[in-house]
Amino acid sequence: MQRLIWISIFIIVATIVPVWFAYAEGDAEQREIVQDYLTAYARNDYAKLRSRLPTQDENLFGPYLFDGTPVLQRPKVSDTQALVEFTAKVKDDKFPAKGGILLMRRDDNWYVRQVLFYQKVPAVFNLPKKSVTDQDRNYEPVVTRTSEQFLKAWQHGDMDDITKLSHRWMDSDDDPNDGMSVSHFEFSKSTTRWGEPFARYKARLTYHWGILSYSMKFDGGFIMVKENGTWKVRGNIMVLYF
Repeated sequence: MQRLIWISIFIIVATIVPVWFAYAEGDAEQREIVQDYLTAYARNDYAKLRSRLPTQDENLFGPYLFDGTPVLQRPKVSDTQALVEFTAKVKDDKFPAKGGILLMRRDDNWYVRQVLFYQKVPAVFNLPKKSVTDQDRNYEPVVTRTSEQFLKAWQHGDMDDITKLSHRWMDSDDDPNDGMSVSHFEFSKSTTRWGEPFARYKARLTYHWGILSYSMKFDGGFIMVKENGTWKVRGNIMVLYF
């Protein structure tokens, strides 16, 4: 009987240990990718960002994150950038019920760059605070319309319209800020209610100007997606706990 017990324990351990190591390895890979992504994002190192972002259009935004349609506020337009803040019912409490749709203008057309979730607009992002000029205010209706069209396409999984209405910001030219460093990086992983990995991070970002420097705590999360066997950061969705 005792021999049978030991054999059973051995079988259980032999089954569990490889799975545990696989999970640990996956966590380590995701941690490294998120840290690299955050550093590259803060530095405007687009060449490195592109290697950490999905390449397939369907992976850029992923599943619709709201229950119903968010309530949109009046757009805040600043030349080629616009922010449409919202309140919403979210499908997972990891995501704040407030945030903003960030849009970019190319000629006279507006495109959705990212969807941000936050309680308060992070000052470090330098997002538009209001429409200042007459031209900015004239753009407000089309910015609202583009946001509504995007949300409708996202809710219905219409990839053609999502792609047409999206700005591939990651294809921008590099504008690296070498005076920025990331330290005190912390990482923890959980899962969204629909089963995707959610990477929570905390870090200290420090900007250097000669002998001067400025540091701030950065606290947020990313949805991870596996593409062609490699973990990627779904950077079009940003969760910020500020």
